[in-house]
Amino acid sequence: SRKVSFTVPTGNFGDIFAGYIAKEMGLPIDRLIVATNQNDILHRCLSGNGYHTTEVAASISPSMDIQISSNFERALFYAYALDANEIAKLMDQLKQNGGFDITNAALSALSHHYSSGMATEVETSNTIERILSRSAQLLCPHTAIGVKVADDFRDHAVPMITLATAHPAKFPAAVKNASEVNPNLPDRMSDLFDRSERISKVANDPGELKRFIKEERSERKLSKQILKNIQSMPKNAHPMDVIRTCVSLMALEDKDTKDNSPKANMRKTMKIFAKTPTAVAAYFRYR
Repeated sequence: SRKVSFTVPTGNFGDIFAGYIAKEMGLPIDRLIVATNQNDILHRCLSGNGYHTTEVAASISPSMDIQISSNFERALFYAYALDANEIAKLMDQLKQNGGFDITNAALSALSHHYSSGMATEVETSNTIERILSRSAQLLCPHTAIGVKVADDFRDHAVPMITLATAHPAKFPAAVKNASEVNPNLPDRMSDLFDRSERISKVANDPGELKRFIKEERSERKLSKQILKNIQSMPKNAHPMDVIRTCVSLMALEDKDTKDNSPKANMRKTMKIFAKTPTAVAAYFRYR
């Protein structure tokens, strides 16, 4: 199969690590490109300068304004040949000294899959403006960083895909400053700021928190009929079959509700999906 490369705007290394797992499972991926802003600890590390934290600099791409990438140790685990003890030592160094160096062998293992680049604030804004002018596509700052870094690594023999991150309306000031366009919310969310808020206030007390969680869980309890059906399912049933069965039964239980307006139906649907993990957990409990 023809290989493709992915550029991923990232701070926590989650999506791009998922790309590595997909590659190991057989997805035809050539390169995985890490794209960061000025808080570029990942880029510095993958460039051979170790993993050493510095002060976080506020930016127009705040999801990348971090110094400790919570998923990077997973990549290190594979780079260090699944040596959990060695990774534990590195994490201890990070806590005690604010960083650590990476062995040449581990860096070579990382470089086999990952490349990296960064974009400054000016480059990010310029990319938002350029892509809007060239493609009539309005980007959020994080996506713009991905596009800028992807351009730096373009190989005309290998298609490059940049993962978008958020709707530009999530970062209106940065997008407007870069493009002179005020990004509107999607139609389905156009009245978002006019909707009523639902807030549950809980006292700063462990007992109250436990009570609140217990009450919330009780609203998701499954009926005896659904539990009976779960108990009767084969022990080797596929989880998706469990989900389909439970969703169908829960939908039937809500069928007699008089209010069938779109909003009411949406509430029913959300209620069903809120209960679905409980149903799957119940199946495994009764296996």
